[in-house]
Amino acid sequence: AADGLRYGSSAEVAAAGTYTYQLRFANGKNVETNNVVLFDVLESAHGSNPYWRGTLKDIDTTQVSRKGIEPVIYYSTYTAFTNLAVDTDLTDLTDETIWTTTQPVDLADVTAIAIDLRYRTDGTEYTFAPEEVALCYVSMTAPENYLDYLDDPETAMDETAFAYNSAYLQSTATLIDGGESKTAMEECSSVTVSLRGPEAEIHKSS
Repeated sequence: AADGLRYGSSAEVAAAGTYTYQLRFANGKNVETNNVVLFDVLESAHGSNPYWRGTLKDIDTTQVSRKGIEPVIYYSTYTAFTNLAVDTDLTDLTDETIWTTTQPVDLADVTAIAIDLRYRTDGTEYTFAPEEVALCYVSMTAPENYLDYLDDPETAMDETAFAYNSAYLQSTATLIDGGESKTAMEECSSVTVSLRGPEAEIHKSS
């Protein structure tokens, strides 16, 4: 995640500020991969930890579009998602009770997104070459109510709540030198974002 230009396993954002998750797929050295779909059940990886959630703002697929891929973005307002690597039935993009390509009017209702990278603009299947990388970016808006996530709102100290995000990768990989293809749904490492107070601006006039 990042609130600036660098992406890492943790980041910090001001209340009501914008921050971005990078969804990254990097193909193996001796592997060709197709059937690639990136899933993100937005900021649901908190487990039993105190947490906060932002609101979806934007999805940037510029990098993959430049490859000739026709990325298709799916949205969900479904509220009962579990671990997609276990409950793979929830990843069926043809299930219209869960997924839609129509962006909801209120993005605050979006609970999950999927970015389908399976096809080229001409409709043929896209295969990622060895060591090829795909990057997509999911921008979020942090909540304004910063004080709700502090142990002691009076002193603005002891912040304990984070946003926890973990994406999933669906893919089918085939070794170049032969062997069976393997289809998998894998959970990626989670990242955290901490929330700080609104940034003050000082203006001087004379």
